[in-house]
Amino acid sequence: MQDMGRVMLRKSVWLLILVFFALQMLFLAKHKPLMWDEGTYIGMGKYLFSSGNIGLWEEIRPYGLPVVLGFLWKIGLSSILWYRLLAVLFAAGAVYLVFRIGDELVGETFGLFSAVLLAFSPLFFSSAPDIMTDLPSVFFSLAAVYFFLKGNMHVSGLFAFLAFFFRFPHFMVAVSIVIACFFTKDALGRASRFLLPFVFLMGVFFAVNFWAYGDMAKPLFSAASHQGNEVYAVDGVWDNFAYYFLKVPLQNIFLIFFLPGMVFSLRDRRFFVLSIAAFFYILYFTVIINKQERFLLSFLPFLVILSAFWAWHSYKLIKMKLKLSFVVFAVCLGFVLAVGFLGAYWKIEGHYKWLLDEEPEVQGVYAFFSSVNGTVLTSDPVFSAYSDTAKFLHYYSNPYDSFGEYEASKGRADYVVYTPDFYPCGEFGPDCELKKHMLFERINAENVLVLDRTVEGRRFYIFERKTI
Repeated sequence: MQDMGRVMLRKSVWLLILVFFALQMLFLAKHKPLMWDEGTYIGMGKYLFSSGNIGLWEEIRPYGLPVVLGFLWKIGLSSILWYRLLAVLFAAGAVYLVFRIGDELVGETFGLFSAVLLAFSPLFFSSAPDIMTDLPSVFFSLAAVYFFLKGNMHVSGLFAFLAFFFRFPHFMVAVSIVIACFFTKDALGRASRFLLPFVFLMGVFFAVNFWAYGDMAKPLFSAASHQGNEVYAVDGVWDNFAYYFLKVPLQNIFLIFFLPGMVFSLRDRRFFVLSIAAFFYILYFTVIINKQERFLLSFLPFLVILSAFWAWHSYKLIKMKLKLSFVVFAVCLGFVLAVGFLGAYWKIEGHYKWLLDEEPEVQGVYAFFSSVNGTVLTSDPVFSAYSDTAKFLHYYSNPYDSFGEYEASKGRADYVVYTPDFYPCGEFGPDCELKKHMLFERINAENVLVLDRTVEGRRFYIFERKTI
């Protein structure tokens, strides 16, 4: 009978993934404009697999996702729908790995409960189709933790590197696993077996950087500068400290229990790796200036499992000692879960209504270079996602550096794209807007305007280089 129950629970997780995938297909049937970062990663993939003749390159980005997207592009699976389907598969894989981790730590019921919590957290669910590094890298970080728990340290080291290769802050999962090794038997042996593939692959990564840039750590230093991006800064010490703590309950009010879950994990060393990882991720993303809700995705699965651990541990403790209190506990827990999942449903439904029934009008502008052979100097990387013939150079760091970037690259450009919103000045004062205006005036004076169009509140200018 017990074996039958295990089989049923294992089938239930596949049913969960099937439901998750089917719902995602409903969302994919609608349309969503490509985001800035999505366009960048697609352009980088084309750049890699065309030997730099097509697409766009940003040295600030990790290589993992561009490699995968570029491979799909090279074999002919180049539509945005294919890219989004791949993203959903990574998300479904993350849900499955949360189940397997929960099963390994406690049991199938615990694992299934944790997987449901993750799958229908609004941020996770709505981000699943995004062509971003967040969820693929989370998939690999969860795989690293799972194989650590299974004792397969070489494979754990491989997946820890892949997590980093897709998103640099996931270096913390490697740090967390190494620290967790020292709370287990054969600590040095386990740590060494983990580090062998991880360090070797990091060496390859640094060698590639040195070959490409003449600096083995250039992408890391470039990415580190983005940590201080003031466009996404939050005012006030308290608001910075509390930013992610306040975002967590918006996913599901039940997740506030990750903190007592971390405390309870002190009684069970198997959970140490999750608590250590959660601590380092929260510390890192709290300390850096750049605050974005989507960064929560990097450590949300760990918070989900720790919250579920609090519920499971409390359930055992109260049921054994205080039967009357157990009834009260069960009722309160059920109420919190009901409120949490109802709130998640409203958020997910709201996201569905936000999606478009028709292709976004702006896509017509982005397709301007779809059959253009030439070099385009652009302030918006999304153009590169819609062209399989043009090479794109960017000049959108900020209004102060972009002037110099334009001057350095304009001689190679056949076209120039200017978008006034490439850098939101906001609180940075009139000097910021003045710099943008001066840049536009210089571009306008040196090139011929061939398109001036406003779409969905955004203005696009496309210039062609003057011919003498």
